[in-house]
Amino acid sequence: MRSFLLCLLLWGWWSVLALSLWASSYDGTVFDLLMFGVFFYIAYLIAKKFLAYAKRSFVLTCVSAATFFAGQWIFHALQIATLL
Repeated sequence: MRSFLLCLLLWGWWSVLALSLWASSYDGTVFDLLMFGVFFYIAYLIAKKFLAYAKRSFVLTCVSAATFFAGQWIFHALQIATLL
């Protein structure tokens, strides 16, 4: 249960990243990667605060990021498909 709630919290954190990437869409790819790195590190620190093990925190951070961005990609693909 604790991992699920933490995953929901991290999905909210990834939503903040997606919003900030959208707001700074004119910036270059290097800046986007740096911002992702900073957000990933902060998400890892949040997970490490809630979970006891560093490896489990890292895995949960990676899983939450992967599921969020995969869901975002699927949502955009479906949105584009309905427009065609």
